[in-house]
Amino acid sequence: MKLSFGGSRRRSAKVRAWPAGFTLVELLVVIAIIALLIALLLPAVQSARETARRSQCGNNLRQLGLAMIAHESLNGTFPPGRIGCDGMSGDGDTAPAGGNPCPRWGTPSYPAGPARPGGSGFVLALPFMEQQALYDVFSSVDDRGGIWEASTNQWRTPDVIEALAIRPPTMACPSDDSQPAVPRGSLTVATASYAMSAGSLGPYPGAVGLGWQVKTGNTGMFNYVRPRAAAHVRDGLANTFLLGETTRNDDPAFGRNFWSEGSRYLSLRMTGCPPNSTPGRCPTAMDHYSTAILNGDFSSKHPTGVTFAFADGHTQFISDMIPMEIYQALSTVAQRETVDVSGY
Repeated sequence: MKLSFGGSRRRSAKVRAWPAGFTLVELLVVIAIIALLIALLLPAVQSARETARRSQCGNNLRQLGLAMIAHESLNGTFPPGRIGCDGMSGDGDTAPAGGNPCPRWGTPSYPAGPARPGGSGFVLALPFMEQQALYDVFSSVDDRGGIWEASTNQWRTPDVIEALAIRPPTMACPSDDSQPAVPRGSLTVATASYAMSAGSLGPYPGAVGLGWQVKTGNTGMFNYVRPRAAAHVRDGLANTFLLGETTRNDDPAFGRNFWSEGSRYLSLRMTGCPPNSTPGRCPTAMDHYSTAILNGDFSSKHPTGVTFAFADGHTQFISDMIPMEIYQALSTVAQRETVDVSGY
């Protein structure tokens, strides 16, 4: 016998099929939403990255500053900005008695062609930057680290030539887009993102006529030949620039900054021009620079200001809007100014 439940007619169910994919309109809406989210998030991501780069830059400056301070603790003085004299020339370079420790080039006391090493203060600070091996290469020339000696090429050993192209990691700001090393004559020489603070004299038109003051008689922490001690800083270590940032360090039109070579307006900078100045705002009118846009200023790739290391070891981001009288006061060691930088 055949049983039947609900009749013999079989009902067929219809299943609704979903579309195989997005429509064009839906796809465009999704893309637009993603693009909007990226546009909203990108500035925040870039800001976070720049904050991290600025923090790393400040840490580099702190390490360099502490190296200079350690040199002072061990040797009694900070390093000089330039180890030796430069070739002084011209009547304008003649200083009052006792004013210039470097006799004029070509005189009986300073004949043409004497050894005048041009190594920078950074070279002498290398042992305190965990760069003893690099320092040993440079000091192998003589006990004063006589690289960049201007009258002979005897210092150009293969080891020194190779070492000149090396840039210690602490010498590079992550935001600085300068090339790490560039040609200088027949050499390849490492650049730097930081310079020593020489003081408030220069740059200004006719500065070459007062070359001895800009080089050896400036108001700041680093001069040619003459080293400063902590006791010389009458304005207070916490109120005195030690080091600051620089940019365009690979461009000869703006003054290339080679960390191993001590030279005014380049690895030694002044506060005669405001921070981050427009090129040409404070031309130096130096006779051996054919450009009129060499400001000799401190500058950075960080928006709105420049980071400085102070002589007590702390770092601070200084705004571009800082009044010039305060900015210049921070670059001097013994002008006895009262300075408050809490708002800058």
